[in-house]
Amino acid sequence: MKRNPTPKFCLVLALVYIITSCISIDYSIAARAAGETEETEYVILTDFPEASPEYASILKLREFRDASIIQFSGDVFTALTPLRDAGPTHVAIVTGPDRIDEGFAYDLFMLAKQMDDNFDTDFAYGFITGNSAAEIDEYVDRVIAFETELTEMPREFRSLWRTGDGAFGGGVGNWGDRLSGQMVWYYDYAGCNAFRIDTDSTDKSLYMDEVAQTGIIHILVHGAVTMTEAFNYSEIPQYQHPVMVFNNACYGGCTSKWYSQCIPTPPSGLYEDRAQTVNPEESFALNYLKNGAIAYYGACGERMTGLNT
Repeated sequence: MKRNPTPKFCLVLALVYIITSCISIDYSIAARAAGETEETEYVILTDFPEASPEYASILKLREFRDASIIQFSGDVFTALTPLRDAGPTHVAIVTGPDRIDEGFAYDLFMLAKQMDDNFDTDFAYGFITGNSAAEIDEYVDRVIAFETELTEMPREFRSLWRTGDGAFGGGVGNWGDRLSGQMVWYYDYAGCNAFRIDTDSTDKSLYMDEVAQTGIIHILVHGAVTMTEAFNYSEIPQYQHPVMVFNNACYGGCTSKWYSQCIPTPPSGLYEDRAQTVNPEESFALNYLKNGAIAYYGACGERMTGLNT
């Protein structure tokens, strides 16, 4: 029998969505109230042409969201004027994994602040991507199924944490341990079965069953583009239910191009010369999206900030 989420559970999910979006929406609401623009709650921003195989998924999402579509080519700031005219509160950027990197994430962060004269962020946004048109279509279908209650997310929350030397966030006030504990407390309050898992073990079978069964997972260990200390991209479970992922590991949101902070300063002194590439099929983020995630939060750089997630 399908269980409806309790009010507390819905409240915490809503708070998490607002917090991870790092936004304060003011333009579209104020503009509509003043009669300056027609209401457009949801915009799909894409660089896929209409003749591309990915465009069928965009049309499906448009119908489901009652959205409008804005296309751009090359510089995403060419979409500034039509976005201002639309005044959306939510924007989905549908693009290929080779487009998404730290610089593009920063451009979107700045674009969302240019809907009016103040410097507030004016719409919530996120990426829809995949290694193929089929993966993008599967993701859109998965989200629609969840939001129409055809599937259900287990009320299980796990925070993956590692103790011992070199633990994530252990050097400055042990903030990683406190963050993990706070997340568990929040989701326990929301009515989830929530607890932490110490991954400081070479025997992954001790915790991978828990990873496969949870509905919301918080990864608070070190990592790179293709892996975390807990498990790598090839070990991500094939979920039979929707899952939401918060990945605090470095480079956890990289899909193709990334910038290494660990190499010596290039002779040119240019940040662009730190660029590295990874096979998108080995991206930790893309494999989680392919294997069942309906939401994935990760950094396109070494550190997670509002600028690069």
